[in-house]
Amino acid sequence: MQAKPGEFFYLKCCQYSDGSFFHKGKGLEPYLTWEHIFERIREYRGYLADDEKELTWFEVEKWSPDGAGELKNDYDYTVFGTEVCYVAHNNSPRWDWPGFSTDRDLNLPVPFQAGDIVTIDCRPSAPVSHAVILEVGDNRDCCCLQALYRNDDGTWDTGAVKHGYVLPNHHAPEISPLYRLASFHGRLRSKEHLLEQVSRYVNGDEERGAALWDHIFHLEEEGKQRTVTEEQILSYIESGRDK
Repeated sequence: MQAKPGEFFYLKCCQYSDGSFFHKGKGLEPYLTWEHIFERIREYRGYLADDEKELTWFEVEKWSPDGAGELKNDYDYTVFGTEVCYVAHNNSPRWDWPGFSTDRDLNLPVPFQAGDIVTIDCRPSAPVSHAVILEVGDNRDCCCLQALYRNDDGTWDTGAVKHGYVLPNHHAPEISPLYRLASFHGRLRSKEHLLEQVSRYVNGDEERGAALWDHIFHLEEEGKQRTVTEEQILSYIESGRDK
């Protein structure tokens, strides 16, 4: 992590971008030591409101001469708060690269079941949101854990929790939701009340959850759209209760 002669660090600020798949990035300044990098980070964070701090992180690029008159970016560091949490070696083989870097595709078993409402907390790369588990499957496959979540425009969609595809507007988080995934037992916002209705309908029944996921999938395919409405989901639930 130390700069050798001819090497330097370049500091960048990153922030969650509402309604966008990608985060916002802003280049700051080059530095020679981590001490000065952290001084700058603390100064920058001091200008931010508390809610902005929660959705802001920093990236540090390490540059060095390549021996041919140009520079190469060997390492990228990710800083949450004022701590270096991840590093990516840009010149390592592809199969080694994710080892110590941010990787939202964390594949681990979970203690949840179909119908559970969970908190999705990928801060600082996205605000806290909620989802309801529809399927757990074999609890081993990377796509087995499926959930229903709400987009900011009021539409609804399903996605693979382990891949991080459960954030509004299909936002791609920097870290896996599994790090902080937790059961939710509080009061949801009024616009999220559909999660409670789906939770009561599924109620631990994996087949019901899987059937609802399949119904939503085919609605999207038929309409060539990425999302469905609350009315479409409620109509399905009511028809299922009548059977």
